[in-house]
Amino acid sequence: RIPIMDDLLAKWRQEQLEIAEQVEVKPDEEYLNQQHTLPAILRDYRAHSWSDTKHHDKLVGGVDISFGAGNHAIAVYVILKHCEVIYQDSLAFELTQPYVSSYLGAS
Repeated sequence: RIPIMDDLLAKWRQEQLEIAEQVEVKPDEEYLNQQHTLPAILRDYRAHSWSDTKHHDKLVGGVDISFGAGNHAIAVYVILKHCEVIYQDSLAFELTQPYVSSYLGAS
């Protein structure tokens, strides 16, 4: 292992902890007042339809980064509503920090 990478990863972990301390999770009162057994959740999931009025305002977003040669990368952000793309954007950039495969997935 490279000591400078250990120092960098330790710095990133500390930054993640500091950010996590600022997160405020608020319960969804409607959800908390319902019965939530696994069979009920699965039944609701199977019965769910994106055309239901209950779900008209639901948006789903995602981001991914692809890496090219050298320090070049591109980030793509997409928002879906009713499984249709309603917004997309991308940004090509150069990495200023080393890429660490699976870092966020393993944190």
